[in-house]
Amino acid sequence: MSSNIEDVYVFPATYPQKQIWFINQLNQDSPAYNIPFAYDIDGRLDVAALSAAVNEIIRRHETFRTTFIDSDTGPVQVIFPELTIDIPLMDFSSNANAENEIKEYIDVESVRLFDLSKGPLIRVSIIKRNDSSYILFINFHHIILDHISIVQFAEELTEIYAAYLEGGVSPLVEPELQYADYSVWQIENQTHEKLASKLEFWIEQLKGKPEYLDIPLDSPRPAMQSMIGEEYYLKLPLNLTQRLKTLSREESVSMFITLMSAYAMLFGIYSKQTGVSVGTPFANRSHQPELEKIMGCFINTIPIFTDLSGNPSFKDVLKRVRKMVFSASANQELPFEMIVEALQPKRDASFNPMFQVGFTFQEPPMEIELKNCVVKSQKLHNKSAKFDLLAWLWDSEEGVRGILEFNSEVLERSSIERFARHFQTLLENAVDNPDTPISDLSILSDEEFEQVTK
Repeated sequence: MSSNIEDVYVFPATYPQKQIWFINQLNQDSPAYNIPFAYDIDGRLDVAALSAAVNEIIRRHETFRTTFIDSDTGPVQVIFPELTIDIPLMDFSSNANAENEIKEYIDVESVRLFDLSKGPLIRVSIIKRNDSSYILFINFHHIILDHISIVQFAEELTEIYAAYLEGGVSPLVEPELQYADYSVWQIENQTHEKLASKLEFWIEQLKGKPEYLDIPLDSPRPAMQSMIGEEYYLKLPLNLTQRLKTLSREESVSMFITLMSAYAMLFGIYSKQTGVSVGTPFANRSHQPELEKIMGCFINTIPIFTDLSGNPSFKDVLKRVRKMVFSASANQELPFEMIVEALQPKRDASFNPMFQVGFTFQEPPMEIELKNCVVKSQKLHNKSAKFDLLAWLWDSEEGVRGILEFNSEVLERSSIERFARHFQTLLENAVDNPDTPISDLSILSDEEFEQVTK
């Protein structure tokens, strides 16, 4: 890595960055906020052009040149005016046990910790299998990037690499705004005074609601919240997905609302609670179009409360969740820490405040396209979990697919497998009987039902 350290620009950290920074301070040995990607590349790869394209993106966007230090007022962004990262070429072409060694390398790099005070907070390496087969490995720290930014990174890399292959220059116009501009805007506009009406909304929605989801755990919680996790891959049948889409259209709701409604209902059944809060990430850019092209961390994960009182039907829950999601979307700019500050929930270092499970429905970041190559992404995981359970679902041509990321210190894989079965069964029964009260919707598979009734 080379950088110009004579001059740096210092800006206050944004609310999303503060939240990640504080969690990182409490869990400095956890890679929970690593975002690793690996892309299999087959074809005529120009390693020099690819490396140059990555560094051109770093030049274009300050977020990749940012580190963080503590100050009297909290963490601040330290932005270097120049930064060029080293992109090693890891040549495994002559190794007899290459695939195992490559897997080991990627596994180690996926969980290697970042130093937020030193950086860089992006790491890239190119792995060579042979002259026509490579892997591009990229690892970001979440404090500098969100989902939308990752998609933008892939788009820019595709365009810049194609231009460099032809001996040209980057075809992209220079960014008009940088993430630091957003941090200045946030200081001026996201004050308690200017956000008073949005704060009132969240207080009204969440005050007096359950702050803890009392679900069966396989092991006692450690005194300090553990962030050790695993993943379970979820597949919903195409036929079920199509029926869910039909019901969603009939009820004028999105698949996000339909799936999250069932997700909250299942936790309500498990916990026997009449209301469930689920942490849901909002892009936090929707009301400022000028922010759409800025790379950085804008995401704001906030609790969506699902009212399950009165033994409602699935249709009833869909209406309640739709109303809550629309209202929450209009008030998504309120930083989560302000919600916590206002409601003063009971603080316990062993679990997340306000919600312990999360849900999101969004496409995985787009594939990178490299001219003269076939590129396919690998599935990577950083061996951690931010919540007890996080469901990340998306639509595909084969049906809804998803990842259940779970805290493996309090939940066992067998419990998550059972959860996935129950989720699918609940969806099957709810879509076939949308007017039936929750209490009459079974979550048991035929085999489980027979075991229970023996």
